[in-house]
Amino acid sequence: MCKWLLLFVGLLSLSLSAAEPRLYDPTRPPLAQQQLAGSQEQQIQLKLQQIISRGGQHIALIDGRRVKAGQRLGEYLIHSIESRRVVLEKADRTQVTLTLFSKMKK
Repeated sequence: MCKWLLLFVGLLSLSLSAAEPRLYDPTRPPLAQQQLAGSQEQQIQLKLQQIISRGGQHIALIDGRRVKAGQRLGEYLIHSIESRRVVLEKADRTQVTLTLFSKMKK
């Protein structure tokens, strides 16, 4: 009987901890935004983590994957990589720009 009670309490505590909301990280950069025709904005889930420049070539680290210009990343084609931003292009020619740093207001 005691074993069943301990098992029940353990399962109950697991279910309660799984229901807790995730904590907000104030240091996390904002999600990249996609600008569409008609000035609509939608958020995308890709995160630009790093841009590596060697010998005039740029390599970007997006969601833990190293990519070069011309490669595919899911539904996107890596259109260009610059020192602080990466331009992605979808099949319908809409472009998404991922930046390393958001613009700060003075």
